[in-house]
Amino acid sequence: MKLSHKVFLTLRDRIVSLEYPPETRLVEEELCKEFQVSRTPLREALQQLSEMNLIQSMPRYGTIVKPINVNEVRNAYEVKVHLESLAGSLAAQRITSGELEKLRLILDDFQSAFEKGEGTTEKDVQFHEGVYEATHNDVLENSLKKLTSRCIRLCRVLIPQHLGTSHSLVTLSEIYEAIKARDSELSARLCQEHSQHYLDLLRESAL
Repeated sequence: MKLSHKVFLTLRDRIVSLEYPPETRLVEEELCKEFQVSRTPLREALQQLSEMNLIQSMPRYGTIVKPINVNEVRNAYEVKVHLESLAGSLAAQRITSGELEKLRLILDDFQSAFEKGEGTTEKDVQFHEGVYEATHNDVLENSLKKLTSRCIRLCRVLIPQHLGTSHSLVTLSEIYEAIKARDSELSARLCQEHSQHYLDLLRESAL
């Protein structure tokens, strides 16, 4: 894995988890020192974050974590809902035995964390990314990963009580079983309904 990609993943996770809240200033000198990298890989990572619409450059100020635009994210979620359906269908058709085992292990970790009362949102995201990878369509995978990173921040702000619940555990288990059974139609429907559920919650919370 490229050094710049490692930096990108760490910064993305900090932004998505709200460890870096909106409008947090990202100081290049400090980040280079923390990650022990030169400015080139750091700037490559920042460029990826900018393409995901997670950060922005402010004239004479520097780079900040982009504020959350509710309407923009809801629009992104509307696209995500339909792409999730395609991902579910393709994953059921193309998933390998190794990728299926990876999903099962993530699901097991989700259930274990849930039973212990620990945070499970990251496991939810990991499960979805595992489904995206199983599509073996890099355009679809990258599009959904970008959309998810943009959408999850708003979910953490507006509907944190609905993340990582028993509903999520049951739904992800159903998606796993559909993919395991190679039922592309059922997998597509379940993936779409799961995403639509959160879009509906976001709409209700913003009323």
